Amino acid sequence: MSSCKTFGIVCICISSSISMANSAPLSLPMIPINQAGMLQNIVVIGGESRETLPQHAKRTKQTTNSIVSRYNATGQVKCGRSVGTAQLTLKNNVITTAAHVFYNKYGKARSDLSSCTFRIQVNGSWQSYDIDPSTLRCGSKRPYSEPSNKDWAVVKLKKRVKGATPYRIGSAGKNVILLAQQHHNWRKRSKSIELCDIREKKRGKFGNREISITCDAGDGASGSALLRPGSKTMVGIYVGFRSAHPDKSGPFSKRHLNFGVTIEGKFRQAIQKLASR
Repeated sequence: MSSCKTFGIVCICISSSISMANSAPLSLPMIPINQAGMLQNIVVIGGESRETLPQHAKRTKQTTNSIVSRYNATGQVKCGRSVGTAQLTLKNNVITTAAHVFYNKYGKARSDLSSCTFRIQVNGSWQSYDIDPSTLRCGSKRPYSEPSNKDWAVVKLKKRVKGATPYRIGSAGKNVILLAQQHHNWRKRSKSIELCDIREKKRGKFGNREISITCDAGDGASGSALLRPGSKTMVGIYVGFRSAHPDKSGPFSKRHLNFGVTIEGKFRQAIQKLASR
């Protein structure tokens, strides 16, 4: 089984689990850490504001075709029983997602990495592509026991995807769009889009930052692109949440939030390196 090449050193903190609603920092007392693999309700910040792509197109007075085309780089990565969101990034054979999609809380691969696949819908048809495990790069292969800003992964596909345009990469501003292939517990089992605010940016030791966001999230959204509104520029990925009440909606606070990591530092370098090959 191939192993992920990692960057940096072992630190303290916990990131998130594959079912998304399973993360909480060890440094916050009285906030429960849910068991990995348990399905939880969606983590809603305030009211429900996610939309399907057709709903978003109608509200913003754009055509559905233009919105579907803009965001057609987003798909689904499967590794054993693990399912997350991934997207073509810079090149049509490079995908980004969260490291915990590939590695469990023990630092073990969730499956034989050569069996992991990326599924994407192009022109209304689903296509499946094998990853090349020898190219897998991640911030850590023990993402549950290290800082959240190391919970990222980049890997090449064995074949190029035709008919989809990869996202560019850039820096984060004051708000983002979270674009997920699927939230398992959401009423719409399809791509979702949501505009939300960045409330806090925490600089890490590895060049990129954790960003607290007001987006909603559910199982299956791990690794989702965080994009500049109205563009194909990706500034980060969604990683997980911290909540004292993950089964109930509530206002954004330090005890109820979703968070992601920015494409900076070693994360950015890893994407650029694989894309240049």
